[in-house]
This record gives sequence, C-alpha cells and structure tokens, in this order.
Amino acid sequence: MTMNRAASDVLDQGGRPPFFVVGSDRSGTTLLRLYLNAHPELAVPSESWFLIDLFERFGPTAQLEGGDIEAALTIVAEHPRFKDGWSVDVPRLRGELVPRAPLAMAELVDALFKAETGIGAAGRWGDKTPEYASHIDALHACFPDAQFVHIVRDGRDVYLSLAAKRWADRGYTPYELGRYWRTVVSAAATAGERLGPDAYLEVRYEDLVLDTVATLQRVTAFLGVQYTPSLLSAHEDADGIITPKERDAGVHDKLSRPPRQDDVQRWRSSRDTLRVGLAAGTMADELTARGYQDAPTALAALVCRNLAAYHHLWMRYVAPRLRRLLRRARMT
Repeated sequence: MTMNRAASDVLDQGGRPPFFVVGSDRSGTTLLRLYLNAHPELAVPSESWFLIDLFERFGPTAQLEGGDIEAALTIVAEHPRFKDGWSVDVPRLRGELVPRAPLAMAELVDALFKAETGIGAAGRWGDKTPEYASHIDALHACFPDAQFVHIVRDGRDVYLSLAAKRWADRGYTPYELGRYWRTVVSAAATAGERLGPDAYLEVRYEDLVLDTVATLQRVTAFLGVQYTPSLLSAHEDADGIITPKERDAGVHDKLSRPPRQDDVQRWRSSRDTLRVGLAAGTMADELTARGYQDAPTALAALVCRNLAAYHHLWMRYVAPRLRRLLRRARMT
C-alpha cells in the first residue's frame, strides 16, 4: 500500500512515470540515451548509480522523515557519479524537501531527477545506468508504473570492448566478462518476464545500428511519445551528454557520428579468436536465447566453459604467483 501511495504522490504532482534504460556495459545504453535525450518530451541525465545506495539504506518504498531526507541527500551528494556528472543544488533541494516530510522515496528520487533535467510536467525523465539491469525489481517497487528498455548487444562484441578497457570491477578474462554479460542479460530478461510487455521492452544494439529509424520508432512508441526524425541529428550534440571523466577516458568517442555497419559483429574479424571463443562458451545459452547466430553448440560450450575457467584461474592466480616467485628468485 505504501508503494502505491508513493507512486500516486508523484503523479498527483503532475509528473509522468519514469523510464530506465538498462543493459550490460558497452551494450549501447549511451547511444540509446543520446537518441532519447534529443526528444523534446524526454530527458535522461548522466548515470546516477546512487539509487542502489539509497535503496540499500532505506528501501525502495521507504517513507522518509526529515533526518532520513538529510541522510539520503548526503548519500547522493557524496556519490562519485553525482560529483562527476550532476549539477543539482543539493542544499537548496534539501530546504525544499525536508519541510515536506514524511516523503516517499519515489518523491525524493523524482525531485532529484526533475531538478537535474529541468523537465516540465508534460515531459518524462529517464535514467541510463547499465548497473540497474540487476535492480529492476527494486526500481519497479519504487515506481510501479515505470518502464524499462533493455538493450542487448552480442556478448562477443561486449567481451572485446570490455577486455580492451580492463575495468577493475568487471575483470578482463573471458570467463569473468562472459559470466558478467550472461548474468546481466539473464537478470534483466527474467525481470522483464515478470513485468510484462507494457513495462519491459528488449531491443538489440545491432538493430539500433543497422535499422535505426525502425528501432527508435519501436522504443518511442513503447514510451508513449511520437517519433520525430530530428532524433537522427542527436550526434551533433553528443558532447553535451558526456561527463568530463568519460571524455578523458575516451569511452564514448563514437557518439559524435552516426552508427556504422562495422560497429556490429566485430568479433568475426577479431584476431583474438581463442579468447572470444572462451567467452562465447560462457555466454552460449544467452547468445542462443537472444537469437545471435553461430553461438557455440552445447558440447562446444561445455568445453569452452571449462577451458575458460582454467584459463581464468591461470591468469588471475597461478601466473601472478609464479611471476612473484621468479622475481624473488632473481633477487636472491
């Protein structure tokens, strides 16, 4: 009952339910955000991430008293993602929200996103945080009328992209990255089955690249807004949605130009066929379920999964220890 009241409170203030773009890292979530942000009725700020911390501390359906609101906004203001890409005047927002206590978590989140995006009552804010693919149930509890767009990219291309980045929280071995992609895609798809087609839409990165107009028409229809050809000019304003850290890291360099055919199926021309094959074995079930061609057969996947696990143990544990032992031996 608290959950429904929280949602209605937000809507009673003239707001429309939010939407969330989710998916594994390097799956095209930022590309889709670029297009949707170009729509006059939609606004998607930089990745938030802090909703995970808020839900862990208070719960997605919490009723926040004055002290809770203070604590919640402190969590937000101190989050690295907020510091990097957001510009909300937190002290001012605190002064507006604390007198309204008790405040539903949905109302606090709604106020944060509206302050960041400046979206009016006729518009709709969204969020693009890939990590939320594993938190769809909590987001749905907070916003029962929210919609979710899950963008999926061929896991073999995701592997190549993530392996090149070597992000500490994702790993770099085929086993780690294959398991990561499989887990994220499976978690989002399972949540989508519970939510149903009115609340959950799955699109493929490959379709967004190769059939951009039809895919955007499908997404905008799902979100209840009219498709407009002006979305295709979104790349001209790409610099405006990239944070300083993202710009320095060069993680979104391709946003400034329209997608090209060679942005898909990069794994087919990769010279790292062994590691791609090991990763594909770990992803095989989800690759097949998502309709990707040339996924490993059941037997090949079993072999590759075992090889990937042994390769992972070697790369992560055995080889580093051997190198340390050799260094010590040379010093003696």
